[in-house]
Amino acid sequence: MSMFEVSNKDVNKISGKYGGGYANITMNGQLNLLIKKDKLTFSQLFKTYHILNLENITDVQYKSKQEISKDITLTRLLAFGIFALGLKKKKVDNSYFIIISTLEDGFENDFVLEIENTIGLGATMAQGFVKTLRNKVTEYKKV
Repeated sequence: MSMFEVSNKDVNKISGKYGGGYANITMNGQLNLLIKKDKLTFSQLFKTYHILNLENITDVQYKSKQEISKDITLTRLLAFGIFALGLKKKKVDNSYFIIISTLEDGFENDFVLEIENTIGLGATMAQGFVKTLRNKVTEYKKV
């Protein structure tokens, strides 16, 4: 099974590490996301864990671990004041994240998938997937 699927220059499928936390998916580990006509499927090998209607997606983001760390550093500064500058900082990591925000049954959720930067393709494919998903969500909501 391939990690990425590209058709007509759109990245329709991506695979990454899911660590849990999204209420509708009760597993963790390697997970595949596949964009279909009006749905996003979450699967592992031959088992589908969740099917999300595109109308329920409120936002799709691509962030590097460095960007997330900057957000955390600002939060630490607000929480610990001047003492935050003396706290130990983590090393730079080249991981990337796809963050899909949803509104399902009145609940706001964030689904986070970590994409490793394998041979320099991870970041490019993650950006392509986010662009494709944003376009599909926009198209679907116009109808």
